[in-house]
Amino acid sequence: MSRDDHTNANGDGEDNSREQSWDKSWENFNANPQEGTGDAHPSPYGPTSHPEDAPGGFQGYNQGMVGEPYPQTPYPNQNSYQGYNAAPINNGVQLEPGSGTVDIMRAVRFGFRTTFSNPVVWILGTVLLGLGFMILSGLAGYLAFVLDPEAVTDGSNTSPTMIVFNVLIVIVACVMSICVMRGALLAVDGHKTRYADFFRPINVGQTALLMIVLGIISAIVSTLPSMLSGELAMVDEATGMVEVNNSALGMFFIYLFALALIGPLYSFWVYYTADGQHTAMSAARTGFKDALRNYPRLLLFTVVGGLAISIIGFVTLLFGFVILLPAYTLAVVHIYRQMSGGNIPVEQQ
Repeated sequence: MSRDDHTNANGDGEDNSREQSWDKSWENFNANPQEGTGDAHPSPYGPTSHPEDAPGGFQGYNQGMVGEPYPQTPYPNQNSYQGYNAAPINNGVQLEPGSGTVDIMRAVRFGFRTTFSNPVVWILGTVLLGLGFMILSGLAGYLAFVLDPEAVTDGSNTSPTMIVFNVLIVIVACVMSICVMRGALLAVDGHKTRYADFFRPINVGQTALLMIVLGIISAIVSTLPSMLSGELAMVDEATGMVEVNNSALGMFFIYLFALALIGPLYSFWVYYTADGQHTAMSAARTGFKDALRNYPRLLLFTVVGGLAISIIGFVTLLFGFVILLPAYTLAVVHIYRQMSGGNIPVEQQ
């Protein structure tokens, strides 16, 4: 073949033999793709789930959203954590958001399981906390007697000394409660709680403010039962017989029943602030809405749980409290996370 055969029709003398060679190779590839690749056998690699291997090839999102979106779990036999909507994992514990609806038995199972899985903290810690509080209360009572023996003997709580000591005991109780809530919240987050974790609370100011407000309201509300309790029974000095005031007794039980009914609506508020998610005001607003939505179940848990702890604790000569109190506390925190939509551990089936 002469050089002129490889020139273009315009006669410009440009060699186009290389272009013709590429055209011929491309035609051969289309006629037999396997030969075009130089493979004597079909490729051992099958199609994958990638968009570019889909029928018709990859169609990008710039083509009117015709192509399929990238799969959430691209590869088979792999867990959903590799997708985009995976639940977080904390210390090897997979978490999931609460549904907003309370599951009482799931919370109870979590409470007992966590208590027995970490007995050094939850069981022994309950014993140490109880002993510490009793020692502190006894010391406060002794100092009050030394400073104002008449007030202690008369049982008066209105003397300046008794007021100061009662306020101190309330402050210590609030501090203990904030620390215990912090440890329980970390347990729900998947941590194996240590003693040091209890002393690292967050959002303390808002939690303390909310506890003070609720404490003042409770003190005001409790004045009526105190007044009624003094009129429940009257002693006839002439005959020495005790007469029961049925009307006062009826009012007393009605009042206690009303307090039990409204208790679940506000008893979970402090966990919203202790979790660091809310101020005192927003915790009250959000906590009331969440509790109202789950009110029947919260009421059932509060009543049955309180009765169970009281009866079992009395039957076991107070030893049952060592297990029941931490389990109940952990269950309460788990319930808070359920109804608020916070993270809770995935329950293994």
